[in-house]
Amino acid sequence: MCSPSHPCNDRRCSILTARPLSSRVTWGLDTSSTINMYSEMGVLPLVAADDDNINNDNDAIEGDNTGSLITPMIEIKDSMNQPLLPPAPRILVASQRDNCFLGKTVVITKLTPGKSDYQLFKRRTLVQESSAPDPFLNLSDEVILHVFRFLPRFVLCTCAQVCRRWSSLVNDESLWRRVDLGGRVIQAKHVSSLVNRGTSRLRLNGTEILGTRLEGLRPMFTTQKICKLQYLDLSMAMVEPDLLVQLFSLCKELRKLSLENLQLNNAVFNMLGENEDLEELNLCMCHGITTDGLRAIFSNCKCLEALNVAWTAMSQSTINYLSLCLPANILKLNLSGCRENITDKDVVELCRACPDLMELDLSDATLLTCHAVLHISKHLQQLEHLALSRCYHISPRTLSCLASLPRLQAVDCFGMLGDNPLQELKEKLQGVQVNSFPFSSIARPTTGLRRTSIWGQRVRESVN
Repeated sequence: MCSPSHPCNDRRCSILTARPLSSRVTWGLDTSSTINMYSEMGVLPLVAADDDNINNDNDAIEGDNTGSLITPMIEIKDSMNQPLLPPAPRILVASQRDNCFLGKTVVITKLTPGKSDYQLFKRRTLVQESSAPDPFLNLSDEVILHVFRFLPRFVLCTCAQVCRRWSSLVNDESLWRRVDLGGRVIQAKHVSSLVNRGTSRLRLNGTEILGTRLEGLRPMFTTQKICKLQYLDLSMAMVEPDLLVQLFSLCKELRKLSLENLQLNNAVFNMLGENEDLEELNLCMCHGITTDGLRAIFSNCKCLEALNVAWTAMSQSTINYLSLCLPANILKLNLSGCRENITDKDVVELCRACPDLMELDLSDATLLTCHAVLHISKHLQQLEHLALSRCYHISPRTLSCLASLPRLQAVDCFGMLGDNPLQELKEKLQGVQVNSFPFSSIARPTTGLRRTSIWGQRVRESVN
């Protein structure tokens, strides 16, 4: 430690003075050595610049009366070497939103001390405002709508931001009659928007719908309950039952509907029952199907022709009610996966209630016997396709009696016959396809690999 009585040659100590340790210590600062301290730290002081030191070289500072480098200045000038001021903002009408810029050739001069100056030229080449009339003003709304029909959905959303006229045309219901949002994550308000635009064919297969309320609906939909949805595919979607209740309370013209693998309740069925023109209903793997729910459907939907309730874990009492109260005009029925809850008695009642059945799937009904097959061969003369796969209590020889059905085209009995008995059955059922359809297509919106249509109705627009 240096002290006044023991001086040293360290110049850092020249700026500090201290009293003896036994007394109070006071520190001071010698401003004459400021430049030396900055030099050791590797920095230089900031001083005011003048015209003389701008052109000096970047040399090291020595002493107290030398200036340091200043921050480079940026000066913006136009082509006439005049300072360029920002132009006043222009207010454009809706048809003039072209992002035009009334600019000149900009010259940016950068002054660097100690080095030669250089100039950076930047020329603005944006579109200038034109007084020519808008060419779309000469086109009718019908012509513009015809052009819009060739654009994909996301481009239409961009066109809606051009002007008020385009926004009104984009919302025309002729552009939104068929929409495919399958496999996406959307908000409930997006469904409301499609309802407002008059969509009639909507595919939401595997779509996750966030929210429990349809917001933004027009008053005409909430009061008069006018919704033009006719074909709706919600298979494997993630949607709350409360949202389904609100949606179906608006839909009164549904013709074909798929709710595969959804959680349902009686409130949903009560709203569905108001669709008197419902023709096909797919409830495969749905949960919450009860006798009261089916009663709301069967009592009002008199036009129902195809019903799929496979693998729904319905109780035995619900299956008994279904076999007794099915509408007589049912043509296609899928009851596979009922296992021990369906018996020969239920099949007898089913044949009595729906004598015009053309397609019937009773696969995985483990309690059915040969009596059910004999009753089907006598009373379902319009039957074209019968599936009895994995019905192990049915004798393979009994299946040959199905040859008496005049319109039979296909029989599926997977898991019941070996190679030799299967070949014998094919010989007895001449002209009938055996084990050709492992999966049922009853009331399903899509079959095969193509996913561009639901129930034969195209939902994706083709862009040429």
